[in-house]
Amino acid sequence: MSERSRQALTLYRAARMEDQFDYYCRTSAEYDRAGAQSVALSAVLLSLTTLAGTLAGLDVAGKMSWAIAAAVIPAVSTALAAYEAIFGFERISKLYADAIRSLRLVEEPDLTTTTDDTEAAAEVAAYAAAVEAVLLKEQAQWGQLTAEIEVPGADQRPADRQ
Repeated sequence: MSERSRQALTLYRAARMEDQFDYYCRTSAEYDRAGAQSVALSAVLLSLTTLAGTLAGLDVAGKMSWAIAAAVIPAVSTALAAYEAIFGFERISKLYADAIRSLRLVEEPDLTTTTDDTEAAAEVAAYAAAVEAVLLKEQAQWGQLTAEIEVPGADQRPADRQ
């Protein structure tokens, strides 16, 4: 095996594959946490709404304040749900998790068994091509996500929007 093929493999693995893999792991975990926080906050808001509604129905001091809280908290909860829907924490986390799984399936070539320099270079190139295919697939997913966004007035011709 040539030293050049080994160096190319080492550089590609460290600078491209492992770097992207680490990024995907960090980002997937970040979106998992954000999704979990959103669910937890929604549960707290639901509990507060129930408590405020119950207290507003009882004959207690501050009954009007509890009634206002019972009306306002669901609006805050709706805003939180809209925020989560805009960002789509779970969906994005799954997108990155799929990329992680796909990168784990790409097998790195064992250049210690290869004696031919041309064959070693071809194995490194095939490995790089497989990794790049995974990365391109992940990028294509973003295109699908943006294609699903509905833009108000996008179906109108420019002259019709005036």
